[in-house]
Amino acid sequence: MRPVAEHRRYHNALPLNCWEGRGFDFMAHWHPDVELFLVLEGAMQVGINGEIRTLGPGWLAVCGSNDIHHYRKVMEDERHIMLIFRPELAAYPGIWPAGRRLASHFCPPDLAAPLLPLLRGLAAEDRCGDEFHAQVSRGLLIQLCGLLDRHLTTAADPAAEAQRLHWRDRMGTAIGFIRSHSRKDLCLGDVASAVNMSPCYFSRTFAASTGQRFTTYLNAVRLEEADEHLADGGRSMVDIALACGVGSVRSFNRAWRELRGGSPCHTAGRARTG
Repeated sequence: MRPVAEHRRYHNALPLNCWEGRGFDFMAHWHPDVELFLVLEGAMQVGINGEIRTLGPGWLAVCGSNDIHHYRKVMEDERHIMLIFRPELAAYPGIWPAGRRLASHFCPPDLAAPLLPLLRGLAAEDRCGDEFHAQVSRGLLIQLCGLLDRHLTTAADPAAEAQRLHWRDRMGTAIGFIRSHSRKDLCLGDVASAVNMSPCYFSRTFAASTGQRFTTYLNAVRLEEADEHLADGGRSMVDIALACGVGSVRSFNRAWRELRGGSPCHTAGRARTG
């Protein structure tokens, strides 16, 4: 998981991945690629640009280019189909929607139903990978995007769109600032200052955008880095805590327990024996 701008690598020459999967957690991030998430079974919490919904079977979440989004598993038996692609593949000029806006990021089952066969077809082509797969995938994708444009987008009001993009860019800057400064003694005021917001307003806006309080988010970023050190082995918990920006082993263990459950020592032991 990377809570910053994600530069996606595709597993074949076509900049498109489509697959069925099960529930997961993914911290707030963004990328220029378009992302669709349709729940098949169970339920999943999805947040996009500050709006958080718990989606049941048949519901579709649509993330346009550079929308800040995150996922949280709420049911163990959740199952979904997910599509990520570069807008250029569907003849868009680098971003989607282009010159328009999404009326809603969340599409109910009756509107999402016609998209499901196309998503399943794209997933099958992604697995196939034969000499015709790129041609067929493009055809399915263009049809899918046409339906999205027809039913989910509307003309954008220039002033309102400028304000929305300004807010989104400030939160994106904040997320990037946290990531690049997470090893330091970072406080909420530092990040608020970096995006020219008052600490109180930033705290509310950041929590709405990412689904997490600032401290929780910062600790999650630090624990992600700790995962890499634990996998490498050979370093004490004191060294790992300090390397990740946590001031003490006690604080490190407390953050781990609150976010992951258990202890980092247990995880390190499994890594060494696994």
